[in-house]
Amino acid sequence: MNVVNFKANNEDKYTSIVKPITFLSNSRERNYKDQDISFESINTTLYKQEEDQSAGVLNRLTQAINYVISKEVSNKIIATAAIQSLKSINQKKITAEHFKKIFDTVYSEKTDTVNIEAFTRFAKRYPNVVLMVDEITGDESGAAFLEELINLMFKKIYRKLPSHLKEKINFKIVVADASITNIEVIQKHFKNSNTDSDKIYFKKQKKGEEASFSVEAFQFKDKYSAISINTNSYPAKKLHIEYKLYLNVKKVSETKDIFSKEVVTNVNEQMAIEAVKVLCDEKAKQVIVTGYSTSRRY
Repeated sequence: MNVVNFKANNEDKYTSIVKPITFLSNSRERNYKDQDISFESINTTLYKQEEDQSAGVLNRLTQAINYVISKEVSNKIIATAAIQSLKSINQKKITAEHFKKIFDTVYSEKTDTVNIEAFTRFAKRYPNVVLMVDEITGDESGAAFLEELINLMFKKIYRKLPSHLKEKINFKIVVADASITNIEVIQKHFKNSNTDSDKIYFKKQKKGEEASFSVEAFQFKDKYSAISINTNSYPAKKLHIEYKLYLNVKKVSETKDIFSKEVVTNVNEQMAIEAVKVLCDEKAKQVIVTGYSTSRRY
């Protein structure tokens, strides 16, 4: 079954949807022990788990986004997915092709044109469109993936818009990666979409250049306006970790009750108070707080 997990203020608008994607509430109770695992026979003595016939992660996610946009279910969408790498769908297409589904209501791949009337409505409902890729250097196809996003968002759509529509839409591509710490590394690593996993780029920093926070504008590939934002946290030798033990005794009848909202809320409030106190007393310049979530019960 092709499904996506979701959270919304009004979940009823989504739970009734069954095609092309089924929306399942992320807060639903799930019992993984009851899930069936099917096996298929390879020979008389060897079996393997049957392959999942569901559509891929990006395929399902982009179909769901397209449905929300085309049916005007919501004017605010935040979607996330975790994938292992850029993969081939067939000899000519790769998984990044699925992102085109997000813009199906305004862009025609067949004619390579933008429907101006439809895009005017799109820009009114979704004035900010941000595609973010995390850990892009961890895979040999990261540069190719970024290139596909640029081709879709800017070359195929943005450049075809009249000036008055360009002013009404904010297209952004955000790349987050601890390995790309300065503009020279960015320009060299993403110079083209070829595999670059066998190379490591580095630049010797002069003393005093290690700013804790820096923002620098530049031209990405000499044609796109870009901003490099670099942040440096504390060196490990200056990082102090403090543990505090909170005891919260509560009678529970089922495993799911262990991480109840009541317990989680209390713990998070205590952590927030401690963090603010440390900052106000100037005991530290930076504080890293690890939150606690009811999702732990899953």
